[in-house]
This record gives sequence, C-alpha cells and structure tokens, in this order.
Amino acid sequence: MSCPNLEFTSQLTYIKEVSGTFYRMGVPAVDRQELLTTMRALAQHGASIPEAQAVPMQREHVQRIIGLWPGATQLHKLACLVLWKTMSRCDDIQYLTKENFIHLADDEVIIDWWNLPKSHRGDPYVACRFTVIQGPWTAEIAEIARTLSPNHYWCPFDATMFDAMTRYLPDPLNQYTAHSFKRGASEHRVNFIPQNLYEPHQLSLLLKHTNIAEIARISNRYTGSDRSACAVARYWGTQNITRHL
Repeated sequence: MSCPNLEFTSQLTYIKEVSGTFYRMGVPAVDRQELLTTMRALAQHGASIPEAQAVPMQREHVQRIIGLWPGATQLHKLACLVLWKTMSRCDDIQYLTKENFIHLADDEVIIDWWNLPKSHRGDPYVACRFTVIQGPWTAEIAEIARTLSPNHYWCPFDATMFDAMTRYLPDPLNQYTAHSFKRGASEHRVNFIPQNLYEPHQLSLLLKHTNIAEIARISNRYTGSDRSACAVARYWGTQNITRHL
C-alpha cells in the first residue's frame, strides 16, 4: 500500500491513522499486515523524521503578529495564544468549541481535548485529553473564551490561511508558518524553563498530545463532572510547563 502523491512523512501519518482505526475496530494484526509492513518500510526510509521544520517563533512575536494581522479579531488573538500556550498545531484547535474549556479563571484555564486529535475519539480516556494553562496570557484566554458562543467552532483560520497572511508581514515575521507556534514554544521551554520544574511525561502531554506511560484511562473514564475532570487534569501537571510559556 502506498500514496505516491504524498511525501513520505505524510504517507506514514496517514497509514498510522488508518491502521490505528482498524485496531480500535478490533481488526486483527494479520488482516492489517499490508499496512504494518508499509509502516515499517516507510520508517526505515526515515519517513518518521520530517525533512523540513518550521522556523521557531519567538515569544515576543506572538502578540506582534496579532497586532499586525489585517482585520484580526479577538478570536484570532485567542487562537494564537492557545496555539502557543498548548504547543499545538492549527489542526489541534480547529474544531475546539466553548465546551472544550471546562474551567475558565483568570489564573487557570483547562482544556479538555475530548474530541481531538483523532486518537482521542477512538480512545477518549487518555490523560493527554487535558491541558492546564497557567501563567502569562491565561487571563486573556479566559476573558475571550467566556464570550464564545456555545457549540460553535471559534478558530478563525487554518494553517493555509495563516501561512498566506504571514507572507505579507515585515521581517522576521514573514518567515513564520502555523507550525512555528509549536516549534517556538518548544524551544522556549528548552531555553527558559529549568528541567527540574517538570517531568518528562508532562512535556509529552503537551508536545505530542500523548503520554509515554499511559495509566490514566480508568481515572478519566470514571470522571463524570467538570470539577472531577479538572482535578485529574491538574494531577498530570501540564501547568508546570504552561505557566512559563
């Protein structure tokens, strides 16, 4: 199985998603053999290593981009701040609604990614469905999020729109793409947050929306209220990183 019109990295991502969906449907490995063989072949050819990376965004440029964005609204500001504080891609926040913000306070915002990314829909009880935002920009995020309409996708742009807009900004802002938020926040974490302030699994929860040692399914499965969900979210400690971003 192959997808000749896609780059190796995109082929590997697509085939992983298909294979994972079949796995969650109960399809045995013997019936997914062609997919698994193709995944191994692509990985051996370096498909899991991106050929190009986005230019990391500088933290001080986040607000500057918002200010220079033609016709920018509060929703544009919210999207940019959430992208940075959660180390996310545009695809991650594209279908967020007000309901995903299960806790809104000036000093703390908690996002429940229950319906995304794709893996969460098939396995909704993973620890990485929660992100606790604290520190700079938390009050701004909470203030705007409170004004959102219920059950409405609020993100006003996708990656293509963002990349097209930045081309018209002055140097060095015109070198950024939508993925620069994730790259920039990650590098900021390396340069400015002492590693003894957070555990490795907390970084994986943010960067990859996945947990190296996933032991939270039962806790999350039996968490019925937003109040209990907030307690579980804080337990996993993503706030140890976001409060410094």
